[in-house]
Formats: sequence, C-alpha cells, structure tokens
Amino acid sequence: SSIYNIGIGIDDKNPNNYSLNLGQSHLGLPDRDYYLKDDKALADTRAAYRQYLTDMMTLAGISDAAARADRILALETEIAKVQWTRADRRAADKIYNPMPVSELKTLAPDFPWDSFLAESRIPLTTANGSERYAIVAEKTAFGPLAKIFAATPVSTWRDYLVVHYLQRFAAYLPKRFDERNFAFYGTALSGQPQQRERWKRGISAVESQIGELLGQIYAARYFPAPNRAAMGDLVGNLRAAMAANLADLKWMGPETRKAAQAKLDAFTTKIGDPARYKTYRGLVVTATTPLANQMSAAKWQMDDQLRRLGKPVDRAEWYMFPQTVNAY
Repeated sequence: SSIYNIGIGIDDKNPNNYSLNLGQSHLGLPDRDYYLKDDKALADTRAAYRQYLTDMMTLAGISDAAARADRILALETEIAKVQWTRADRRAADKIYNPMPVSELKTLAPDFPWDSFLAESRIPLTTANGSERYAIVAEKTAFGPLAKIFAATPVSTWRDYLVVHYLQRFAAYLPKRFDERNFAFYGTALSGQPQQRERWKRGISAVESQIGELLGQIYAARYFPAPNRAAMGDLVGNLRAAMAANLADLKWMGPETRKAAQAKLDAFTTKIGDPARYKTYRGLVVTATTPLANQMSAAKWQMDDQLRRLGKPVDRAEWYMFPQTVNAY
C-alpha cells in the first residue's frame, strides 16, 4: 500500500494503448465514510479496526502497539477527508486526466515523485524518447494527499506500511495472523462465520500466483479439441444468424446497419481457454515458503504489467482463468 495507487491499464479513450494510471490509494477500512460518518455502527467498526491494528502489530512483536494503532487510524482518517467519494469516482470523464509525469510535481509538489516512480520501476520516457504520460484519476485529491504525506512522521509511515503488509500477506504468515485478519475482515466486516475450507484457500493461492498454468491443465482435461471445434461451429452459426437478422431489420437505417455489421465483424470470441497462455517465465516458486511464493508472484505480476508499456494492447489476453465460473 501507498498513499497513491499505481498500475498499468488499457487507456479508456485510446484502447489500442496501455496507460500508466495513478489514483488515490485504498484505506484499511472499505470506504472513506467508515472514518468520517457520525454513526454508531461505523464508530463501533472503527473501534474494532483500531483493535485489529493493535493486535496485528502485537502479534508481530512490535512494542507500544496501541499508540501506533492510534497514529495509523489518525493518518487514515486524514487521508479519508481528502479522498473523492465513490459517486465522484464513478464519473468516467472526471477520473480521466492525462498529463506528462513531470506535471505530477506541479500537481502535488509535496510528494517525492522521482523516488516513487523510480522505485516503481516506471520509465519516465517512452521508446522514442518522449516524456511518458500518466492518467490521473482523483486529480484534486493529489495535492492534499501529498501535504498529508509530507506532514506525517516517517515512523508513522513505517507503521502504516508494516501493518498493511501484514494484512495483505496474512494468509501466508503463521496461523495467528491469518485468524486475526479473518476475524476482522471476514467476520466483523463481512459477516462470514468461518473461513472457507483450507483446500479451497489453497487452490485460490495457486490461482493468484500461476492461475493460467492451472487453467491449462484444467482445459486439457475438460475442454478437449472436439469441444473447442463444436463451440466454434456454434458461435459461427450465431454470427451467421445475427448477420442475416441485421440484413432484414426493418427499423434499422443503412448507416446504423453498416455500423452494426462492423461491430459484429469485429467481435472477438473467447470461449473455453486462451489461444496463448502465460508462461510465468522468471517466476521463482519454492516448495517450502508460501510467503516467499506470494511475494515473488506479486513482483512477477508487476513486472508483467510493466512489460506492456509502449506496446499495443493484446486483445487476445484473457482477464479470467479457464477454471473460473464467470462470464464477461
């Protein structure tokens, strides 16, 4: 976690290109309202969260955990005050603010952008030597967030980073961390009386690290070549039927008909499993250290995102696994 989120996405207004995206970071509680609203239930949740922060640091052997928890909660409350609401963040045009990365220093001068981008391994120039652009989401929050960053002691930021590290990797730490983390995020916040079975969590862990390799095995077993051919025929028949329907629609004018046919022709079919799987080349996996595996996978996934910058969007890429029960 950081005060800003950073990642690589598909440019909403130029979907042939990948974009560098920056936005306000998440908080320990689900939304800014949890920190700011004068509500009995939310006040109880804040108290439970403070205890959670205290307990996680205590489990990690950190001294004076309660006072540190108070400082983290106070910091996140200040962050919540300047963050955008969910309603504002749903306005697509408001959260699309492209700018050269050098302009970040003008937008939020109190934040060390050079260090942040260097540590994130973001190249500041493109392949042709021009300055890289970033798409900033909650633009008016960036300056106030930077002021909070500058005004907060380094010791508080260290505690903030430590406790969010413990939260993110709790499932791969000793059982006491996992159980305390679930007691708050699973039971107190979400009402789940108990965790999923251990084997299901184990599968989820493998999916989060090398999900497409698992999917490749799954598809080989449950989606053989005859199934693929049959689905290809089915979709081909659907396309032909839709094209015939478009040609005969009485209410559709010539220009609309032409646009609709072009859309049908451009439609990409993704059924069963991807034509090309990720290889996860460079990912180091051990047989004995699940925490190291998860951290290595997180780094590999960031590296995989960084490799996209400056390249055309891979339209054949899948954004779910073959074994996932879902549709998009």
